[in-house]
This record gives sequence, C-alpha cells and structure tokens, in this order.
Amino acid sequence: MRKPIVLCLAALVALVALAGGRVTAAQALPSVCGTGLAHPTTYKHIIVIVHENHSLEHVIGNANAPYMNTAARSCGLATNYHSTAHLSYYDYSAMTSGLNYPSRTGPTIFSQLINNGRGWGVYSQAQPSNCLMHDAYPYESGHNPATHYSLANCSLRAKALGSPTSGPLDSDLRAGRVPAYTYIVPDKCHDMHDNCYGNAVLTADRFTQAWVQRITQSKMYQAGGTAIFITWDEGWKPNMNALNGWDCFQHLSDASCHVATIVISPYTPHGARSSTFFSHYALLKTHEQMMGIGTYLGHANDARTISMRSAFHL
Repeated sequence: MRKPIVLCLAALVALVALAGGRVTAAQALPSVCGTGLAHPTTYKHIIVIVHENHSLEHVIGNANAPYMNTAARSCGLATNYHSTAHLSYYDYSAMTSGLNYPSRTGPTIFSQLINNGRGWGVYSQAQPSNCLMHDAYPYESGHNPATHYSLANCSLRAKALGSPTSGPLDSDLRAGRVPAYTYIVPDKCHDMHDNCYGNAVLTADRFTQAWVQRITQSKMYQAGGTAIFITWDEGWKPNMNALNGWDCFQHLSDASCHVATIVISPYTPHGARSSTFFSHYALLKTHEQMMGIGTYLGHANDARTISMRSAFHL
C-alpha cells in the first residue's frame, strides 16, 4: 500500500499561520509538487480555481502575485494557454461543456460525472443561497458554472464557499466528503475582477494561497490522486464589454485571449512548463480523461484540442 504524501513543510506553514506568523510564498510549495510518484490513471479529486480578466503578462512576473508565481515555478505553468471568447459566461461554459454557447439542458462534465457515478461541487464565495441564479454583489452568478445549466440537485451541490477555517468547503475537507470534481469560485473582490481592497491582484493572490495551502495540507491531498488547476476566464483589454461574443480562436495573437494556467499536483515536476497550445477546451478534455470519462464534449473532441496530461505528468 502506497504511503501518503508527506507534507512536513506545509504542516509547519500551517502552525506558523495559526500562531499569527507571516507565511511567505517561497515557503508554501516545495513539498507539494514533484514527488516523483507515478500518476494515477483516474484521479480521486480535481480542484479548479478560476480568476478573472487578467492576461498571462499581468500575472506571471507580477510582484503583487508572489504566491501564484511561486506556484508557477515550483509546479507547472502552461505558457501558451488561451481563453475561448469574450465575455466571462462563454469561457466558464467552454470549461464545462466544450461550447461557448451551450444549451441549458445539454451535456456537461457535471452530467458526465453523475452518469459515471462520480460527484461534483461548486463552492462560491459570498453566495447567499445555494445555486443562486442571479447576482448578489460581490457574488456573480455568471462566474458560477453550475448556474449555466439545468442541473439536478444543483441546490445541494453548488454551495457557499466559506473560509479556509470554517464553512462548507472546510467542513467537507475535514469530513472527507469533497466531491470528485470541484470548482472554487472567488467573488468579484477576490478574483481580480474588482479592486475592493487596494490591489486586486494581491487580494486574489492571498485568497489563492490560503485555499491552496488548506487543500494541500488536507488528508485528501496527502493521500494522493488530487490535482489543482488555477486559471483565468479571459485576459483584459480596454472596452472589453463591447466585445461580447468575440471569438478568441480568431484572435490568438491578442493578449486579452492569452491567460496563465497553473497546475499543482504531486506528480507534476518542479518547474514544468509547456508552450503547447492549450485552451479551455483542452482543460475540459484533460479533466474528462482524469475523471475516467472516455468521451469528450463539444470542442474538447476537436482534433486540435490536446490534453494537458502529458505536459504536466498528470
């Protein structure tokens, strides 16, 4: 029987944080990736964190994102990753259905998982009631992919997030009941969309650090079979709201379509980087494969859509 992944340094970080000490990004990731273990064929858990409206060049190398840059150096970074469209709704749909303009009743990775006997969950920050279909600032329903579709038991599966020390996701981590496929949805004050606390990038970086550390310190992650993906729905350009429906695949050289995607798993080598062309469709295909799903939805099934598994040893 394989021994759990030992994250001694992460445990030390947790003790320092509980004692009120300052945890630096450089302390946070060395033992989380690059264990050298063989990756599983089918994963127990995938966690996806999606931020907003920042191109790769606005995040990678940004001094206000120390944790995310440490993660990119210590784990994996896709350097040629692209969103599929402007605006947000289309990108969240692409990640979960393979289509920018999905049917509310069409197939999704959520329905695929249920059909395969696996579970899904979406944990949304500042969501006042489960599976809320309308905005309640700073909660944005369009950033919650569960609300894009008519999903069975959405009110049971699309929960509030809470904090890394209390609330629905923390409780599910403690109880070992986190679903196989999980989205963490920051609110608009913590996903780089709005500048609510003086620096939008720094606020999102701290949010990400707190949650990734909580997850990687959990028994779930230490037992193996879990991977975390951090991505952005789309990049940024002036007057972007006027670009509704803009097809990024027709504008691949535009920086507003070029976003970072960071891969964290025990099996991803330190400093893994890939310049292969990936997109939100590739992310969906990768997640379908990792969840043991052999059919690919929408554009995830296109010949040009390459899985990320090989590039990041997933």
